[in-house]
Amino acid sequence: MWPGEKRMLPDDRLLTESASLLTHPLAESWQRSRSYGLTRADQHIPFIKAGLLEELRSRNDWVPQRVQPLIEQLGAQITRQPAIVVIADADGLVLETRGNHDFLHKASRFALAPGNQWGEAERGTNAIGTALALGAFCEVRGDQHFLNQNAGLNCTAAPIYRPDGHIAGILDLSAPAQRPYPDAQRLIMQAVRHIEHRWVRSAIADRHWTLRLHADAGRLGSAQELLLVFHDEVLIAANRLAMVEFQLSPAAFGSLEFAQLFPDLLRQPSGAPRQTLAGNQRHYYSLLEAPQRRVSALRSTPPAERHDEQHQKALRILNAGLSLCVTGETGCGKEHFSRRLFQESRWRNGNFVAINCAALPEPLIESELFGYAPGAFTGANPKGYIGKIREADGGVLFLDEIGDMPAGLQTRLLRVLQEKTVTPLGSRSAYAVDFALVCATHHDLHRQVQTGAFREDLLYRIKEYSLRIP
Repeated sequence: MWPGEKRMLPDDRLLTESASLLTHPLAESWQRSRSYGLTRADQHIPFIKAGLLEELRSRNDWVPQRVQPLIEQLGAQITRQPAIVVIADADGLVLETRGNHDFLHKASRFALAPGNQWGEAERGTNAIGTALALGAFCEVRGDQHFLNQNAGLNCTAAPIYRPDGHIAGILDLSAPAQRPYPDAQRLIMQAVRHIEHRWVRSAIADRHWTLRLHADAGRLGSAQELLLVFHDEVLIAANRLAMVEFQLSPAAFGSLEFAQLFPDLLRQPSGAPRQTLAGNQRHYYSLLEAPQRRVSALRSTPPAERHDEQHQKALRILNAGLSLCVTGETGCGKEHFSRRLFQESRWRNGNFVAINCAALPEPLIESELFGYAPGAFTGANPKGYIGKIREADGGVLFLDEIGDMPAGLQTRLLRVLQEKTVTPLGSRSAYAVDFALVCATHHDLHRQVQTGAFREDLLYRIKEYSLRIP
């Protein structure tokens, strides 16, 4: 028995006294729990049968499409501590769990296995159910759970929002009450923002306008930006950060117009961030991208520019297999320029593989770049994953925002560039690779070297030739 399991209040006579010690949202949740007819001593554990679970999993196809790779990585990251990651649907039904093997077994005593129901009406105050009720982040510690049987848990959860403003489900991290996972809130919120950001990006079609906003121009393009998508004049999608900032309800999607949100912003594409005053009277840096059919025309490059001296020199560098570093402000077209070089280079029969080092949570970057062996961690794809570096073999690897790469991964990338081999996570085998490397950043990498944020030896490996796009 965990120490946290002993700290149980004996019966409902202490309900009012206990609730007075809670934060206001949790105190209200306790009152709702009581209104559902629950008592603290209830032992009922609601769950569904395996056949229905599989049907509900199939209905929640966003989990394998949007979340599965991330929760596998989160599960691998926390496996050294007694903790698990839980994915639940919009009703609080547990769909998937990943994490520490021993705690996964013990967690079954708390009914955290797939098929168990954790809505507030079934289980009282708990992170999953109460986050759904609040529509916001929620942490419930030990005796803050309404049911005594859950007092041994410390749970941290946040809702995952669809691009149309509705809740898709919940991402939760649960641990023993006496050994809460450190920095759980940051980890959960970072993961949720990444999922929501990628979900909106996947909804962008050729006919859509896209608006990116942030108070810091350097954050544009990352999962921290406000991202809104319009069809003609009408808002059709946004990430949760934008919904909160502009107080967007689900009713806003399909009805709210561009001019209502941004009355002073001309609907003209911007090649670089520009200062914008929004309808909420707040100032942002913005990037407005037109539908792709128009972007192609706007970005078409005159023949004279295509064959200018800088372009030709960069092409010779790429053909020689030397690394190229492209610098410039966010939105100036660094990836577009790099793709154009690739299409004209000797590497064009291979793949152009791009990864944004700023947009991915740190736990996900390593497996995305280097791949992993079958069974490398709990919940890993049984077939493994070759990773972006091996996908780029024979082609070009484009590392966007290289200045945001975590220090530990800088060391691994340097080894790959030195040895021309890559070793997937959980594998003892090294695979030979041959690719051209193009990196892009808006940071001053030399200054980052001086502050210790970037390795000097890696800088010289990735910057054998550099050019700046105005």
